[in-house]
Amino acid sequence: MSKNTHHSYLEENISLFWNYMKEKYPVYKNSNIFFRDIQFGIKDFFSKRDQILDNAETEDLAYKTTGLLENKGVLSKLNDNTWKVNFLDDNIVINSNI
Repeated sequence: MSKNTHHSYLEENISLFWNYMKEKYPVYKNSNIFFRDIQFGIKDFFSKRDQILDNAETEDLAYKTTGLLENKGVLSKLNDNTWKVNFLDDNIVINSNI
């Protein structure tokens, strides 16, 4: 799978990824989440699908994913490495279209 394909997969399955993050990391409403949490979450998310990504690729995907989650209102940027989680429902559905 190419870099663009990984990004497309994350974009199309952003709810699945976000729910994975909620299970794997301490993500709560109004909590902070850090860039490296997102990056390592992406690495783990794809490794569960038998796709090993290098650090450079997961970093690039993390930048794109945090931007996507900001645009959808899930995250609010506090600084270059930290976001606030705006909401967290048990069955969150994030529309894939920006």
